[in-house]
Amino acid sequence: MSEGPHNPVLQENIERLLSSSVTGASPDFQSDLTKAVLAEVSTAQGKPESARPRRKKWLLAAAVAASVALALLAFWPTSKRQVVSHVAGSVKPVRGWVSVANGGSPRAILNDETIRAGQWIRTYAGSEARIELEDRSRLHLRPRSRIQLKAETHGPSVVLQEGRISVEAAKQPTGSHLTIETAGSQIKVLGTKLDVDLIVRPDGSKRTRVSVASGTVELASGGKTLRLGPNMEGIADEGQPPIARSLTAEVNEMVRLIDETEAMAAKGKVPPGPPAIIDFNDDASATVWTLVSIENPTDAELNQYELKCALGDPQIRAFTLEGASLRLCIKDGRRLIDLSCAPVPPGGRAELIARVSGVTGLFEAGRQGVFEFKRKRASSPSLSLFQFRLPHSAFVERAEPRPIETRATLSRLVVTIAGDSPLPDLVE
Repeated sequence: MSEGPHNPVLQENIERLLSSSVTGASPDFQSDLTKAVLAEVSTAQGKPESARPRRKKWLLAAAVAASVALALLAFWPTSKRQVVSHVAGSVKPVRGWVSVANGGSPRAILNDETIRAGQWIRTYAGSEARIELEDRSRLHLRPRSRIQLKAETHGPSVVLQEGRISVEAAKQPTGSHLTIETAGSQIKVLGTKLDVDLIVRPDGSKRTRVSVASGTVELASGGKTLRLGPNMEGIADEGQPPIARSLTAEVNEMVRLIDETEAMAAKGKVPPGPPAIIDFNDDASATVWTLVSIENPTDAELNQYELKCALGDPQIRAFTLEGASLRLCIKDGRRLIDLSCAPVPPGGRAELIARVSGVTGLFEAGRQGVFEFKRKRASSPSLSLFQFRLPHSAFVERAEPRPIETRATLSRLVVTIAGDSPLPDLVE
């Protein structure tokens, strides 16, 4: 087939069309296809007008277009084909450069723009974007992040390839949920606020961290599924089962003290008592973290529990041992904890961690600047770990028994003592 006379403008337009609509085709393929199209156009142009009826002219154009489309499908690598389906949501740049791509070169998003399933949205250093999904869920794409929106039968789906997103999921209808996929992990969201962070570790492996502000989330990884509640964090290394911890450091420390108390008590052959964290305040009061034991003598699940305090009306917060924050309300003068996220089974028993602020009477003022903490020896000795958190400038004149740990942080002096009697019950 002859190439015909050279038409640089036409050739340039065809090459631009190919390069913008197709990504990944080889240069030889594009060159051969361009020459073939030019030759067909040249042949058509060389015929007299009478030999080229208008109807046949349009048929030729349609035939050439069909040939191009078929050629693209025949030679285009299957892995490079990107199918964009229905509308999945919209994206709006918050600051900096935000791009969208669909298997080709990324292009900048300047204003609100509709996003279809299959497209990738990316932020860069110093840039952020807000995304609203079709179900009204909202995503905040943090700097240096990349996500893809997908459509699944169970509801909207997001793939987090790198970076971090904050999620405010809309309430999902029955049988539907929002899914977030990361490297080796899947997060099932039923309607909540959470952050998902994909971390690349020094060895190149990836870690998924999910922080839940409200609602309930299921984190699946390594064949295990973990249920996370408010104030909880789930961590999953690629291909490994997830672990849970609290977003409140003192709750995690209380769990550690419980384990250490049981180990030391077993070694000393004495019963373990409840540990406590005692944070000394400047007015000689204290914020105390302690354990509360709950028993359910009924034949039904216990979904609510009344906290009774022996100290008047302090501020109290309650947490599960897994770290979830429990809602607390005052009703008819009663302080009620909502246990619906962690009900106590019939005839069962559970322990909670309570934070009681404004506790007085634990420290006795002596000479100027000196405070004493005294506990009478119990008639039935047990072992309880007391962790004192004192001002950084404080020092301990005398401690009996001898501290098992002393360390300094930026703002506090932390001293841990193994006592032979527990604190009096502040809450029950």
